[in-house]
Amino acid sequence: MYFPSERTRAEMDVSQGGLWLDQANTCLLVTKLPTHLIKAIRGGAKACLVVSAVTIDGSTVRCVGLRISDDPTKPVTVFRTHRAADEHRAFAELLREDVVDCHFFDELSRHVLYSRCRLEVPAKNRLTDSLRGASHYVGDANQATEAALDTFQKILSLPLGSDPGPLTRVVPLEFVTHTPTRIYAIGSGRFILDEDEGGGLEQSAHQLMEYLFPASSYRSPLVEHGGVYRELTDSLATCNGGLCLLETKALSVFNTDPARSTERRARQIRKAIDKGLSQLRGAVRKIRSSAIIRSNKQPYVDVFAPDAPILIQDRATALVNGIVLISDMHAGIDWKELAEVITSDTTDRALLHVMDLHEWRTLVGHCKTPDLLMLNLARRWTVVKEGQTALVRSRRPPI
Repeated sequence: MYFPSERTRAEMDVSQGGLWLDQANTCLLVTKLPTHLIKAIRGGAKACLVVSAVTIDGSTVRCVGLRISDDPTKPVTVFRTHRAADEHRAFAELLREDVVDCHFFDELSRHVLYSRCRLEVPAKNRLTDSLRGASHYVGDANQATEAALDTFQKILSLPLGSDPGPLTRVVPLEFVTHTPTRIYAIGSGRFILDEDEGGGLEQSAHQLMEYLFPASSYRSPLVEHGGVYRELTDSLATCNGGLCLLETKALSVFNTDPARSTERRARQIRKAIDKGLSQLRGAVRKIRSSAIIRSNKQPYVDVFAPDAPILIQDRATALVNGIVLISDMHAGIDWKELAEVITSDTTDRALLHVMDLHEWRTLVGHCKTPDLLMLNLARRWTVVKEGQTALVRSRRPPI
């Protein structure tokens, strides 16, 4: 298990993603990514470093990105500026190495994967030559560093194969070994980056649920139907402000063709969203009925309330926030049309949402109480309705 430096950890906790350099005995690459991108790298997706020196108002700011070709025609890049003196020293050390350690952290800032990474030597040497003798900005973020990031984003947005200019270098990376971390959490259970992709997303989502609902959250609760019990939803939580339901839908990375088209990916995600919305509507109908709902005793799950009926106050009228939690807010989805679908019907006092794990963590991080989460979810639903798009991002403080 690797623990990042205090500076790296503090920045990572408030960042959606990025690439940091740490120094222990050797230089280390430390990156925070959405889980589906980490899985793509473990599955063999191509990746590269993109480095650019951007001069703004006399200051030369180094911008560094990690580009992952999980979708061959629409790669994703996480990026940030390097502003700390120790990070500049670590970068110089990186360029003297051919193979380095790389540590991956997910949306919850959990260390989930360790890899060995090989840098393409000719490209690395060209980058070294371009930086020789250069002096880069050291200090806090300011208008110049923000402007540098805007310029770097424009460079990253150039069509694939375009010339990014003489001050930008691309270094292909090859990840040669992978060691996933086993994580155990009382209540939400085990997490490991393996072929159980749906179970992994469900565990991550429920771990956040437990943060605000430590005594009233249930993973895979059961509902009586025709004399037998079946799963009501992936996660259920109750509070004075109502109920929160989660249906998790992970797009498979390990067991699908990595070369599938962008359009096919979008169709698969939309199909999963529609299924999740249908399941949530069914769960709401069961909650409104008199059917018995009880917890589901599993290893590491619902330890303090095993196999017992769940008491729900005012279940016929209580506000329900139902969330379809997906692994990727894909740009190919018609988010405007989806917004109309999820905001068109509130007859059951149920507000439906679609978001990814990053957004779910953001919302949980904003809230100190379950009731405040319910209120913020209702506010977010209003933003979706008034903005006519389901692609909504909240600002995040650290948890």
